[in-house]
Amino acid sequence: MKIALIGASGFIGTRLLGLLREEPSKYDCKNIDLLPSHFFNEVSVIGDVREQEQLDRNCFFECV
Repeated sequence: MKIALIGASGFIGTRLLGLLREEPSKYDCKNIDLLPSHFFNEVSVIGDVREQEQLDRNCFFECV
């Protein structure tokens, strides 16, 4: 399952992303945030979710 977490660089998002990444065969995650993640840089993209062009460019699935 492909999951986009918006704003997962904070306390709750970081914990949730960590739990989802414990099962990489089940979940393919990406973090879209204005700030860089200190723990999950490899799945994080700096971007603003209010900008559709950025979402289209950075998402690995269809953003609507």
